[in-house]
Amino acid sequence: MTADFDALAAEGKRTQSEAAMAQLWAAVYALPSWYFVIKPERQPVSPFVGVVDNQPFLMAFTDKQRADQFARRQGFVDASGATSILATPVQGMVENAEQYRAQGVFGILFNDGPNGFFAPLANLTPMWQYFQKQAAEQQ
Repeated sequence: MTADFDALAAEGKRTQSEAAMAQLWAAVYALPSWYFVIKPERQPVSPFVGVVDNQPFLMAFTDKQRADQFARRQGFVDASGATSILATPVQGMVENAEQYRAQGVFGILFNDGPNGFFAPLANLTPMWQYFQKQAAEQQ
């Protein structure tokens, strides 16, 4: 069963509670992959980085459909009208976060829109470790 990320993010924003945010991020880290938009003809292939509040963010999505919708809204389609979406295993993205930080990227923004949510890239590894430990303890 897939988590309802809109509901989880809305609840986190509404309550500002640590428990609600932990539930949201646990669901994010439980995904097998995160999805990223690739701008057409971009070489080398890399995730799109957008600027929000004057900070560069990796624009990430919890599913391919959200990434595709974002790409189409931004006009990131090739000559045939197709979008390029990169599915990246969560662990691989966490392991590469420092490379993006070194390039000046501040954070990762999921599901751009009213129920979007973000974390600084510096928090990805500690969060990954925390939620991996939580998941192991529940088994």
